[in-house]
Amino acid sequence: MTEIAFDTKNDDFIYYLKAGTFENYSPISSARPHDFDIHHYQISTDESKQHTDRKSYLMQSLQVSTEGNGIYFVMFDDANAETADDIFEAHQRIFYLSLDESDDLRVASKEGKNADIYDFTVTPNDEAFIFQAVNGTGEDGIYEYELFTYDRETGTEELLTNMREHTSNPVIGPDGETVYFIVDKQFGRPSSDYYLYKMNMDGSGIEEVSLSME
Repeated sequence: MTEIAFDTKNDDFIYYLKAGTFENYSPISSARPHDFDIHHYQISTDESKQHTDRKSYLMQSLQVSTEGNGIYFVMFDDANAETADDIFEAHQRIFYLSLDESDDLRVASKEGKNADIYDFTVTPNDEAFIFQAVNGTGEDGIYEYELFTYDRETGTEELLTNMREHTSNPVIGPDGETVYFIVDKQFGRPSSDYYLYKMNMDGSGIEEVSLSME
């Protein structure tokens, strides 16, 4: 089990990602969880149920819909891949799975986007996604990760941050209007150096959040 997500509409259910294997798929890579599927655990009955049977190479960033009975997650968009080159060129996108109809699985982020989506969060009423993606490469050759927003109604994307660091883990605050996120100012170096930031939903008002215990 690699991730869990609660359903705020029904506190009897916990959804989780479960990997079938933990291994390295090539001699030059480290061992990692693979063969993912989505499950839920019902607290009142102490029972579990499997919702997918895909054995996906990767699944991550599990989110429960705030509106309908469904879940969002990141997975490679490789359903139509027929060759090794097709699989290599597949990108990570946000998918939606209906929990009422198990065959209702579809891409929820912008289709045709030639970039990978990593971590993300869903805004209230499922109106938009705030997601992490690469926005360029620094002078040192290290990728720079930023946060973007995707408006599901208009189909438009906008850059929210321009930290030129490794910006990740967006979370909507309890007020439903503030986005909290993490910046690693030593990404790609031997030791990480994490800072907590916050901003408005439109990317304005970016400021560091002090974690001083004094």
